[in-house]
Amino acid sequence: MEKKKRLAELKKRREKLVKEAWEKGLKSVVGKARNLLSAAENKIRKLYDSELSGLKKEAAQKKKAAKENKRDLEAKEQALKQFKKNSSS
Repeated sequence: MEKKKRLAELKKRREKLVKEAWEKGLKSVVGKARNLLSAAENKIRKLYDSELSGLKKEAAQKKKAAKENKRDLEAKEQALKQFKKNSSS
């Protein structure tokens, strides 16, 4: 009788330990998944930031080139006006 009682206690204890181990395992898996997700988010953020930085640099270069082209065009227009003025007189 005592053996059966002892076996029942051991069985309950084993089930409790298995349940705790299972829960810890799930927590571990969830923790690992969170870490992986966080790492992926950081990589995506880094890629986005570098892409955005590249686009900003490209836009600044295009703006600078547009200003230079505008100056060149204005200088050519001025030279054309001067040429027309000189040729008509």
